[in-house]
Amino acid sequence: MQINLLNDFFTKLNSILKINHGGCCYITYALVRYCEQHNISYSVVFADDDNIFYNVERKIINRSKHGIFSNGEYSCNHIYLKIGKYEINKNRKYNYRFISRNISAKDLLWIYQKGNWNDVYDSSNNNLLGKFLNKICDNTLNV
Repeated sequence: MQINLLNDFFTKLNSILKINHGGCCYITYALVRYCEQHNISYSVVFADDDNIFYNVERKIINRSKHGIFSNGEYSCNHIYLKIGKYEINKNRKYNYRFISRNISAKDLLWIYQKGNWNDVYDSSNNNLLGKFLNKICDNTLNV
């Protein structure tokens, strides 16, 4: 695995497209979808400066009508992927993290669609970015 190369790519992508300003959930969704298609074990990390993660898995899996979680302004500060000891698109350190091995790509898509995200990131980039990520992952996540 070439995780450093992948993280460098995300750092550059963030400087251009601001993916970590409203698009990290979609990026993580695309990565998880890739992992599921290639039988790569992973965890999803939800990160925030506030402890907002009470019963997160249950709310997601049951598609809670009361929403997912919220730090008051957005659904959460950041979502990223973890494969083994490697953290992908971590961004920075947060006060609280919730790590789950039970969140699927389908769950993340629901979170992305139902969540409240920073609008700096232009979501019209999603389709192209998703296709491009598959190519990048083919070259960096070969396990």
